[in-house]
Amino acid sequence: SAADLYEQAAAQQPDNFEANWKTAKACRLYGEEARKREIPHWEDICAEYGRKGMFYAQRAIEASADQVEGYFYYGLCAGTYSDGVGIFTALREGLKGKVQANLEKAYSIDKYYDQGAPIVALGRFWQLVPWPYSDEDRAMDLYREIQQSQYFHSDENVEVRIYMAEILMGRWGGKSKEEARQLLEEVPQMTDDPYWIARAESMRKELE
Repeated sequence: SAADLYEQAAAQQPDNFEANWKTAKACRLYGEEARKREIPHWEDICAEYGRKGMFYAQRAIEASADQVEGYFYYGLCAGTYSDGVGIFTALREGLKGKVQANLEKAYSIDKYYDQGAPIVALGRFWQLVPWPYSDEDRAMDLYREIQQSQYFHSDENVEVRIYMAEILMGRWGGKSKEEARQLLEEVPQMTDDPYWIARAESMRKELE
């Protein structure tokens, strides 16, 4: 896989900022694709590559502490690891604080990095972290921030519509449900990724 090739490069230059963050990114993408496609034993793949990704992201942070990529991919890879081992195991291992700190740092350095990805990641963190930590209002504020930016209509941000709709569908009142429906209807116009299209479709059916 691409992740393994990047890993070989990073092994040869352990102090190289770019080699390390790109390896972390490749690990994240590999785990995420396994999860979305539900490849057999995807949980094990997420756990393995999420752990590796955190390692390389940490090395990137040590190589260049004032750049966004290391912190950002640390947070994402920890999320992939959590997908693999389960969120409660990840919490027991103390990952909540690390994820929050790294994503907040990424947000503070360059929240518009990669078309606003740190804003979305931090919103998703507050949405997914279990009770009593979760904070859907905080998540929604972050999603509104990306919604008001020029990056909302990038196909990179198609999933923000799913995340917002998840919150809106749980709220009282027809207005929230109507906004959720509109957001979900935008998904197939923005992407041909079967994973997001199927998610949007099944959520839209729930609204009917």
